[in-house]
Amino acid sequence: MNQKKIISGLLIGAAAGAVIGLLFATDKGKEFRNKLAEKGNDLSDMVKTKVGDLGNYVKDELGNMVNSAKSSTEKKVNEGRDYAAKSIMS
Repeated sequence: MNQKKIISGLLIGAAAGAVIGLLFATDKGKEFRNKLAEKGNDLSDMVKTKVGDLGNYVKDELGNMVNSAKSSTEKKVNEGRDYAAKSIMS
């Protein structure tokens, strides 16, 4: 959860910085629009990368959780089988 807040903060800061930087620039209208479009594309690429990274992180963590749950379940099933086998033999 902490990593999500950091990424969100970075993205918001980058967007705000780009807009403020462009607003205070002394370029002509067409140059300004071109720079704004370029910065927007850069920001879009960065967001896609970060979202992809976050998606991979979430996928890995979910995989770890599933594997852990599977292992724990298998262990409990085996314990149950052992207990049942001992109970039948008694």
